[in-house]
Amino acid sequence: TPFESRHPARLNASVSIVMPLLNQRLFLSAAIDSVLGQSHDNLELIVADGGSTDGSLDMLHEHARRDPRLQWSSSPDRGPAEAVNKATQLARGEILGWLNADDLYAGGAVGAAIDALTRNKSLQMVYGQAEFIDENGATAGRYPTKPPEAGLPAFGDGCFICQPTVFLRKDAWVALGGLDTKLETAFDFDLWIRALKQWPAGIGFIDRVLARSRQHTKTITSAKRRQVALEALSLLRRHLGLAPPHWLQTHWEEICRAHPD
Repeated sequence: TPFESRHPARLNASVSIVMPLLNQRLFLSAAIDSVLGQSHDNLELIVADGGSTDGSLDMLHEHARRDPRLQWSSSPDRGPAEAVNKATQLARGEILGWLNADDLYAGGAVGAAIDALTRNKSLQMVYGQAEFIDENGATAGRYPTKPPEAGLPAFGDGCFICQPTVFLRKDAWVALGGLDTKLETAFDFDLWIRALKQWPAGIGFIDRVLARSRQHTKTITSAKRRQVALEALSLLRRHLGLAPPHWLQTHWEEICRAHPD
């Protein structure tokens, strides 16, 4: 179906937040509220649903009725990477954010990102600190974030950029070509590596919590750990020329976990 929008014609959002969705009704309302409740209200939220059957669409209808900054569509897709790419094509903001339907923005996250990108025109992308939360929203630790000065080699130890904390200029997204839809799990990891390779001095760091990443059994990281390890191995080999041995160990451990006998 086409995107449903009740945006006033005069609205020209400075920030577009895109949200892929598939059967996340339990967390969806909180995720939407964390976007539309930001102190910077000159934004739009574009939700690309892949065919939810759990009542998520009714929830989208209700939120869109209450707030015209939300627009959404529902149609089959090949996964979250395609959904994000589809949503960004409709984005009218100069700055893009990407929040999954089970994650949350911290208060003031959008304003902090806009301030950083406005003050320093040489920055193409910024990211910040993140907290893990559980299914009930309780804090469960900090994401292992590192500043961009850690450089490309630091990706060999794992992804140090937490996806929902990232904001980037739409022109930068276009220049990077968006997400690689051939990847099933590590499309965000791939994008951060490509961004740091293209703009080694153009990635900024905001040293405060910008987002809360929810950990539960249905996340890609939890449900497809073996595929995460495989794709990370391939990406590190492609971009850095080698993959540290611990990624192979992770892959082997996941094989053993899947086949304990």
